[in-house]
Amino acid sequence: MIYITVGRVPDDYGAELRKRSLTLPQSRAETLKKRKNDTEYAVSVFSSAALYDFAEKYTGKPRDLAVTDNAKNGKPFFRDIPSLHFSLSHSFPYYATSFSDSETGADIECLRGIDPKLALRMFTENENRYFDGRAERFFEIWTKKEAYSKYTGNGIAEGFRSFDVLSRPISDHLFFCKFGDAFLSVYSERKIADEIIEIKFVN
Repeated sequence: MIYITVGRVPDDYGAELRKRSLTLPQSRAETLKKRKNDTEYAVSVFSSAALYDFAEKYTGKPRDLAVTDNAKNGKPFFRDIPSLHFSLSHSFPYYATSFSDSETGADIECLRGIDPKLALRMFTENENRYFDGRAERFFEIWTKKEAYSKYTGNGIAEGFRSFDVLSRPISDHLFFCKFGDAFLSVYSERKIADEIIEIKFVN
């Protein structure tokens, strides 16, 4: 089963940001303070709070769980509950988390201007035919690629043209949805047809 949490940072987020930051383990809070600007810091705090909310609710473990990086692929995981897999993503003001008992990857992006030349460099021929210069299709493909690369742990270094997210077997493992001006993709180790997906929208 995949649990997905999607949220939006409120326009006037100051007071809520301070409250959410106090719910995080000190080590995580200190790490987030290194974010490069205020909006990135804010959306990182909100997404991290959602991560710990879920972990506490579904495992009964305390909120001071340590998040560390896997030495093999750099993917973060809960050191005390490695069987709970998760992925975080944010694109201000939206954020998303995916949780599963198997490997997962998630990406969320806001609709904005695009550079068609980027698609030529990063998309396969098949993906470029589907893209056809349309912004919404660009972000559908992009979030799917990001979700898959987060699942593998290889990131953009994997070479986005080296795999096609619109073709099997990869496409069988991808969940995609659009809400408002945001696009969300989640990759599951199991085929999506075999998964139960629960989505929760939070403020």
